[in-house]
Order: sequence, then structure tokens, then C-alpha cells
Amino acid sequence: MTRGDAEVDPYRFGHNLVQDASEHGLRVYENSEVKETRYTDSDVTVLTDQGSVLARNIIWATGYSTQEWKPDYQAELLNTYAILTEPVSDLSSWYERAFIWETNRPYLYFRTTPDQRIIAGGLDEPLPPSGKPEEYAESRSRRLLNEIHQLFPHMTDLKIACSWAGVFATTKDGIPLIGRHPKYPHSYFIEVYGGNGTVYSMIAADLLGETIAGREPEELKWFSLTRPMDLKMS
Repeated sequence: MTRGDAEVDPYRFGHNLVQDASEHGLRVYENSEVKETRYTDSDVTVLTDQGSVLARNIIWATGYSTQEWKPDYQAELLNTYAILTEPVSDLSSWYERAFIWETNRPYLYFRTTPDQRIIAGGLDEPLPPSGKPEEYAESRSRRLLNEIHQLFPHMTDLKIACSWAGVFATTKDGIPLIGRHPKYPHSYFIEVYGGNGTVYSMIAADLLGETIAGREPEELKWFSLTRPMDLKMS
């Protein structure tokens, strides 16, 4: 048992972060697809379907989709699955409504929601040849429901309200990718793959903020996009 975890609605959390940043000068252009990027010795221009942006530096924080146009040899893309149940009449046997996460591979996680539902997820596995994670969603959803039953066998009336499958990314050494790439001038990348993305994002913000201001921290090299990958056990 550990203490100090937090529960957050990621959709509302993300929108509120953008709203707060916009009140401090951020200009937001949503639904703007990048069509082309042009580099010169002194700046970079990003052409979108709604106009262009000229900047001295650009930070790419495009999540897992970065791998579609800049594949990283350190990155691994996986399928992941989750279900949400219908409201459960009695959760009193769930000790302190604690978050449950196991360190197994593939792992499972379980938590409750304010409206008496259960979220279960995990079962990460390699992408299918088709690249479509939804192909296995139905069978993996049934397995997740069965995993809840094994933990709480008295919950015999559980029903799945919705389920989903998606792409999850990690790195081979478990360390995020933050910093420059030699093929993209005036560019910085934030690829905080793995289960600690929120924490890694804050680290990236601090490191890149210092770097762009001309005070590059020594720690930035720990997260290099071109670091060697020697994972042989001694």
C-alpha cells in the first residue's frame, strides 16, 4: 500500500491546462494539420491547412503519432485495452477504493469512479500486423471483465458499459525521449512514452524551457533521442 495517488479526468485536465496557458499568452489553433515543415539556418516555418507559423524554435509534442513520421529505434508501440462497467450496486468490499496496479508484464490496473463504476485495463501486447488494435478488443474486454471477477468474485452482475483499444508506446530502456534530433534543425521533441507521461512532461518542460532560454541543463543528455541502446545484462 502506498499513499499520495491522485485521480483525475484526463479530458478535463488537458482542456484546463490549455485554457490556463492561453490566459498567459499561448495562442491556440486547434484542428490545424501540419502539411509541411521548412528549415533554414536561423528559423523554421510550419505550414498548416490554415496558414503558416514562423518560429526560431519549435517543440514537437505530438504523442505516439510522432512515430508515423519520425520513427525512433528506441520506441516500442503496443496495443492496450480498457473497459468501463455499468454502475456497481455495492463496492464496500473494495478496500478504501484503492487504485490497483500490478508490476507483472503484461500488467493490469483497476480503479473505481465517482459514479460507482469500475475501470479495468492493461493486457499490453504487440500491435497486430494490420496495425488495428480494435481487432482484439472484444476478446480482451471479456478477459478484463473476468479479471475483475477473480478479484471480487461476489460481483456477479458486472456488465461492460463500453470498451476500447488503443496504441500505447514505451521505450526499450524505460527512459523518455526529450531534446533535439540531428535531422530536424531548430526542433525539440517531447516523447514521454511509458506509464509516467505526466511526470516526464513536467521534467521536459523544465529542461526545454531552460535550453531555449540559453541555459541548457546537463541532465538533458540523459534523455537524448540518439542515445545508444545496449540492454545486455552483465
